[in-house]
Amino acid sequence: MNSYKLILVGESAVGKTSLVRRYMYNDFMDFHAATIVTSFVSKKFDNFRMDIWDSAGQERFQSLVQMYFRGTQTALVLFSAQDFNSFNQVKYWVNAVREKTGNTDVQIIVVENKIDVENRTTNEAEVNQYCTANNLPYVKVSAKTGEGVEKLFDLVVKRAETVESELKEGQVDVAKTNEKPKKCC
Repeated sequence: MNSYKLILVGESAVGKTSLVRRYMYNDFMDFHAATIVTSFVSKKFDNFRMDIWDSAGQERFQSLVQMYFRGTQTALVLFSAQDFNSFNQVKYWVNAVREKTGNTDVQIIVVENKIDVENRTTNEAEVNQYCTANNLPYVKVSAKTGEGVEKLFDLVVKRAETVESELKEGQVDVAKTNEKPKKCC
């Protein structure tokens, strides 16, 4: 079974761990410890396994996190609706993903989390302008309520299924080959 690598990146406290928890366990915790370096979970599908890497957003861990970028097929770049500065860092994270993954075809999705809060500081026009200019999908979610989470991960799974299908098309099953060997001489 092939694996598909998904990584979540963004500043500290934007809700990366909460988003993974909502997707994997349909659960939300109001308080939890900050991720140190990275955490990892897997979810099995019919034809592939999705490996989800949840990275630490703290600056002191950014050099360590970059080694986890290698082989990434999809990156979710998160920012918080409560913290406009976290959106300002999206450009850094998008560039880091492009530089460090080693995959020129990496899918990058910009994700605004915490859309359920009342004191949103996000400038939606600016976010849309950035995402349009960089040809990046933009998805709004709430890990707390679950709003938008299924839509987001449907995009990721659809991409993973496409990649898996392309891999299978390029493979030859030697056991099922009906050709008889040609005789020489």
